[in-house]
Amino acid sequence: MPNLAQIEHNPPSYERGIGLYVHIPFCQTKCPYCDFNTYERIEDQIPNYVDALMNEIKAWSDLLSRPPVRTIFLGGGTPSYLPIDDIAQILSTIHSSYKVDESAEITLECNPGDVTLERASGWIGANINRQFLNLLIATDASPDYGFGVVWTPAPQDVVHAAGSLSEKRGDY
Repeated sequence: MPNLAQIEHNPPSYERGIGLYVHIPFCQTKCPYCDFNTYERIEDQIPNYVDALMNEIKAWSDLLSRPPVRTIFLGGGTPSYLPIDDIAQILSTIHSSYKVDESAEITLECNPGDVTLERASGWIGANINRQFLNLLIATDASPDYGFGVVWTPAPQDVVHAAGSLSEKRGDY
């Protein structure tokens, strides 16, 4: 068996850029079907998590020699549940640690109930240029789930959320 210390290491090239997925494990309510690493009712842990996440972002940037970033996706969980300042800090850390392309797509997964004009303005101010509205609908007629209605946003909430985002971006 070869000595691993003697094998020449050829790290991958990231010249064409990478995509970053940032996991935000916090939810207002944990859906019963969800198998992802998510939690509810531990909001007191958000500041510690954000600090640890920012340290991890910096460490990986150093390890990968600051590669260019083409996309950033904040998913979860419910990233839109985080305070705007925390989202801004996370993105600021990414921008200072990596070479983020000027045209990078920066996406925030949102629940429609979290979207207000104020929050949309804060997200856009943090350079988020794409919001992914999470519209999960499961009913009693959904045999795959078997537990009835999970979360159904009211149609007016979806329309309001989309309108708020559109208004802040100037898409109307």
